[in-house]
Amino acid sequence: MTRMRFFSALALSAVLTLGTGAQAATQAGKADKAGKADKSDKADKAGKAEKGITVKVTDSGFEPATITVKKDKPVHLVFLRTSQTTCGTEVLIPDQHIQKSLPLNKPVAVDLTFKKAGDVEFTCGQKMLKGSIVVQQS
Repeated sequence: MTRMRFFSALALSAVLTLGTGAQAATQAGKADKAGKADKSDKADKAGKAEKGITVKVTDSGFEPATITVKKDKPVHLVFLRTSQTTCGTEVLIPDQHIQKSLPLNKPVAVDLTFKKAGDVEFTCGQKMLKGSIVVQQS
């Protein structure tokens, strides 16, 4: 009887270990796919965004705070607020007449094409958190 309990415990342990390993592999696969989703593929013939850039709103502000793009190339920005402790509940891009609410842990997409080179500022709604988009000649 003791031997049977030992093997039952061993079998249960193996199932739990393998189950955990399968879950970890599944989670790793999801994380890998999520990382790939942040990087859009090259532009297609319809003129979709050439690259996707995720901008996180954290306790430190916008990360990255500076983004470099090319003039006349579509850009897909995804703002993701990960902190409740900042005033970054919305993003403003005044030069582009954009104002978007940033719900916590929900990605918010902004598609832009800049027609002239230069620096374009983006801020939180209170203008305390700041970032910039550096638009370079194509």
